[in-house]
Amino acid sequence: MEKSTASRASQDEGEAVEQQKEEPKLSSDDSKKEASPPSPSPSSPPPPYSAFSSRQKKGIVSLVAFAGWFSSLSSFIYFPAIPFMASDLGVPTEKINLTVTAYLIASGVFPSFIGEAADNVGRRPVLIVTLLLYVAANVGLALQSSFGLLFFLRIVQSAGISGSYAITYGVVGDLFTPAERGGYSGVVSFVLNTPPSIGPIISGLLMQRWGWRAIFWFLSAISPCCLILVILFLPETSRQIVADGSVPAQRANRVLIPLLLPKQKEHSSTLDSTPKGIYLPNPLKPLKLLRKPNTIIIVGSVGVWYTIYSCLQASLSSLFTEIYHVSGLVSGLTYIPFGVACAISAFGTGQSSEYI
Repeated sequence: MEKSTASRASQDEGEAVEQQKEEPKLSSDDSKKEASPPSPSPSSPPPPYSAFSSRQKKGIVSLVAFAGWFSSLSSFIYFPAIPFMASDLGVPTEKINLTVTAYLIASGVFPSFIGEAADNVGRRPVLIVTLLLYVAANVGLALQSSFGLLFFLRIVQSAGISGSYAITYGVVGDLFTPAERGGYSGVVSFVLNTPPSIGPIISGLLMQRWGWRAIFWFLSAISPCCLILVILFLPETSRQIVADGSVPAQRANRVLIPLLLPKQKEHSSTLDSTPKGIYLPNPLKPLKLLRKPNTIIIVGSVGVWYTIYSCLQASLSSLFTEIYHVSGLVSGLTYIPFGVACAISAFGTGQSSEYI
């Protein structure tokens, strides 16, 4: 009996050992996986690109598009007045055309400074400073009585307003995803391309009643309205400063009336909204893009087109006045077909880019 009991006990021990061998051993990695919490579902929606609501985005884009509108208006409101300014100042029309050349050259140079400054310092303070410079230049142009001052102040005027295009499209990039930008860029382009038809008509009406100085007084009167709206309502949108809009802006980047401001995180880490020391923009930085052959081809093609475009628009009013002896109002009306075509094509191009 004792022998049989002992043999049975040894058999039970052997079976227990074999069962332990057959059981899979958990590795340290497996134990960590079991201890770790379950990963979130991949189907969870990503965070929104911008904290601004749809209504706030539309209000912000309307403000910056209004500021950019003056860049085109300043050119096309000026063209019908060229022959009358030449007669009043006692200089050849070719000399007044030099002010158009100076304006266009400044429009090509200063946006490089302004665009980079807006990226690093902020859209809001840079736009406010440039609009202040633009308002001062308009007042000076209305009061000047010499070609030298006209030439200089046209450069100042361009320096103040030419960068508004870069800021406008920069704000669109801050607020919308690449998939959304095409449609909104089309709307913005439509607004920015209305001055080719509206500006010459306004110029002709003002000159018919008060003379060419009235066009600069007109700009001096309506541009401060835009400046006041920007100071009061435009929030900072640069993603380097306020991220998606949920980080509070500091100092000059802070808006006065937070009507277009989203709900911001109380305990979020505030990004540095001002550069350390004195910030000096590098206008040569965008030229690095020209190292790509595709970029050179596109920029060169658009540059040739814009050169022809500018030459036609600058000379059209002078030619009509000299050849057909028409008034400033009639010469302004000749720009309507071109302006309407520009606005329609800009809007259509923006809308179609979402589907191409």
